[in-house]
Amino acid sequence: MTKFISVLALAFVILLAGCNGCNNQKKSQSTEPTKVTVAQWGQEKYLIYLPFYLAMEKGFFKEQGLDISIKYSGNDDQVFATV
Repeated sequence: MTKFISVLALAFVILLAGCNGCNNQKKSQSTEPTKVTVAQWGQEKYLIYLPFYLAMEKGFFKEQGLDISIKYSGNDDQVFATV
């Protein structure tokens, strides 16, 4: 019984390893990044959004073809107007 489970687990691992190559599709020929505007409440940076700021600073969004800009606004109404 344990041999059967071992063979089944090995087959599953091989199947998953083979599917990993399916995600390596070529990116579109367009070199133009997608522009995204993020509206944030307030006028300064907040600790809760730290991963977002770090990703922008390190260029992770640009690697994925995104051009991110932040628009700061004062309250909820201004956030929705900015968007």
